[in-house]
Amino acid sequence: RLSAGAAPVTEALAAINPNTSLVKTPAASYFDGKLLVGASPNFLVPTEGCVLAIDPSTLANECVIDNEDLGGAAIRMMISADEQTLWMAVNRTTSFESPSSVLLPIDLATGAIGAAISDEAQIITDVATCSDGHVLATDSAAGNKGVRVYFGGAETTTTSLDLGLPPAY
Repeated sequence: RLSAGAAPVTEALAAINPNTSLVKTPAASYFDGKLLVGASPNFLVPTEGCVLAIDPSTLANECVIDNEDLGGAAIRMMISADEQTLWMAVNRTTSFESPSSVLLPIDLATGAIGAAISDEAQIITDVATCSDGHVLATDSAAGNKGVRVYFGGAETTTTSLDLGLPPAY
């Protein structure tokens, strides 16, 4: 935080290696308007670390979701337009030879982690939400790279939509 003539204020993080963009949660949510960021100390041990919640006014922070509970590390997060769901691409890779990542919903009212809605053969690397409730996710699986579309907790595409360029981490 900076204000005219004041020195910057810093706060140590409760977990190391933040690796996602900050996501602002709704004030009326389980996360109380805090900023969320995924933290993962070791890419090949994705169950270490957590999702941090940072209070933007004080910079106080704490782990609010353990990566172990996610089954991996959050690599991308996006809030649904209706502010009911936090969609999360979760890396579960433990070997570069067999990458794995899934799309998970988090209930913003309770903080409950839902089951993965992506197929295990998919490698979900990014997520975006639409105002009409659709969720777009990039799939980086070999031979089927592109965008997948979900609605109501289920995939509506039968194969990935080729955009001409492969998605990547």
